[in-house]
Amino acid sequence: MNDDRVLPSLLLTLSLAFRLCVNILGAFGLFLVAYEVCSLLSGSRWAFLDGAGPFVSAISTIVGTACTAISVYFFAGRVVPPEKISIFVTAPLVLLGCVVALYYLLYFGQLPSHVVNGLALLAIAGALNRIHPNPNRDARIFWSRKSGGDLP
Repeated sequence: MNDDRVLPSLLLTLSLAFRLCVNILGAFGLFLVAYEVCSLLSGSRWAFLDGAGPFVSAISTIVGTACTAISVYFFAGRVVPPEKISIFVTAPLVLLGCVVALYYLLYFGQLPSHVVNGLALLAIAGALNRIHPNPNRDARIFWSRKSGGDLP
């Protein structure tokens, strides 16, 4: 590898790892919400998830918040347009989940922490995916392999 290609390759690798972590956070948030909904509907709880869930989801929310702060180092100078799956699947499902969660909160006066942290993780992941461009799809990123990796 050429010495002038090391930094662009490292930045690309870090960018891809960052996006992977963001998507894992979002998936974990979705899992927390789904677990709580299934638990409420079935009346069956998993002791391990009920014990470890609040701790792990709090850590994940803190990590997601840190990722939001870290995202300034991957700023592309513009907001990334949403992907089609976000427009037609993800956003409508998250909005529906928020309406149901708000109704549940207003009706019962409380909302399980799994749901709150899960929705927070989904929000953080969604925002980070809009802020941080996908290096595999955007040739305008100054260090992407499509643009030749030229640094400004």
